[in-house]
Amino acid sequence: MGGALVALWLASAVAAAIESIPLFPKLMQVVGLGYTVWFSSRHLLFKENRDELAAKIKELKRQVLGLNDDGKAPDPSGQLVLCQLELHSPSFVGGLRVHPLTIYSKK
Repeated sequence: MGGALVALWLASAVAAAIESIPLFPKLMQVVGLGYTVWFSSRHLLFKENRDELAAKIKELKRQVLGLNDDGKAPDPSGQLVLCQLELHSPSFVGGLRVHPLTIYSKK
C-alpha cells in the first residue's frame, strides 16, 4: 500500500511539473483536439467506418468478458470451479480491516 501512495505522489508531482512549463498545457490541448478530429473523421463520419468500429468494440468486449461467439459464457464443465469461500477472522493492516479468504476448488 505504501508503494501505491508513493506512485500517486510521484504522478501528482510530475503532473504539477508539466503544468508549470509555459505553453505545454495549451500544446497538449491542441494535440487532444487534433486527435479528436482525426478519430471522428476516421471512425465516425461514414457508416462503414462506424460499423467497423462497432465490430471491433464488440470483439474486444467478447474477449474481455470471455464470451462465446453466441454471446454466452462458456460451459465450465471440465474447468476449475470455485466452490467454497471461507472468511476468517478479520485482521487490521495499516489501519484497514482485511478479511483473508481461503479458496477451495474442485475439478
